[in-house]
Amino acid sequence: MKKALCYFHVPLTMIALLALLMVACSEKETQPEIEASILRETGIPYIQGDTSARHSLDVYHLSSAVAAKVVVFVPGGAWRQGDKNMYETLGRTLCGKPGYTVVVINYRLSDSLQGNAIHPDHMNDLAAAFSWVEANIGRYGGDRTALYLFGQSAGAHLVSLLVTDTSYLSSHGCNVSMIRGVISMSAPYTLNNLVSLSENPWGLAPSEVMMYRVMIQDAFGSWDTPVVNQVSPSFFLHTSMPPMMIIHTELDMPGFSDEGADFYNKVLNLNAVPVSVHKLLQSDYSSETWATATEMAEAEPAVSAYIGHYAEVVAINEHDYLQAPTSWIIGFIDK
Repeated sequence: MKKALCYFHVPLTMIALLALLMVACSEKETQPEIEASILRETGIPYIQGDTSARHSLDVYHLSSAVAAKVVVFVPGGAWRQGDKNMYETLGRTLCGKPGYTVVVINYRLSDSLQGNAIHPDHMNDLAAAFSWVEANIGRYGGDRTALYLFGQSAGAHLVSLLVTDTSYLSSHGCNVSMIRGVISMSAPYTLNNLVSLSENPWGLAPSEVMMYRVMIQDAFGSWDTPVVNQVSPSFFLHTSMPPMMIIHTELDMPGFSDEGADFYNKVLNLNAVPVSVHKLLQSDYSSETWATATEMAEAEPAVSAYIGHYAEVVAINEHDYLQAPTSWIIGFIDK
């Protein structure tokens, strides 16, 4: 097994990130009206007999919901950070005006305090959560035949792998036909592209490659090519995949925009799966969003150049459903 030569500190602690997101949302001068009758059901176990926080989810639904479309959101955080409690504004926004039933999940993380997960732990948790949603979402006004997956960063990688390598769904009695669509925001799709040091296909600097090697070794046990190929969505493409919307951003994590464009072309070449790709530019974000993202990035000098990756996290946690990327997400689901 190859060993990484340095340790990469993942950007910002959960407490600091949550605090910044809460401030960003509270400082908005004007917000579109949000449906007042949103119910939030928190800490629901999705594995029978397991009440751990990492195996729980939150559901946001209208009190009047009947057969609403369902959005299952999977947080990111380099497979070692992320929590459903950070995304209450996302849940309320997608539940409010659009009227969706929204599920935000936790899963075990590759951190000693959050489950010490090693692949396939993250994937098994996601598949278990999806199985619970498919079987139970009707109790919250959701339509089990209209299920959409939405993930950001590591969460986007996980939802993309779930619909490409269908073995995880099958092991939980589900299949890919149960998924109406996938929104994948800033994900790696061919992990070997991120850990290749010699002649890196995306021109990554050695320091960037080493950063990814640490992340990937922690999450998957190794950055050897045979290992990372088995967790790369691009190696499992098939013509029964649901429609996909791929999003990446200006000043994203290194290589992520190339990954998004490359994955889009590979899916498009199947000539069977509806797929679109969108790139967020700095001009797509509000000035408040960019300012908050800049503050977040500056707190971590090692990754301060990747402001866009922070900005999209802030943007999906705002009430403004008329602003990209939330408007794109609603357009994709309501198509």
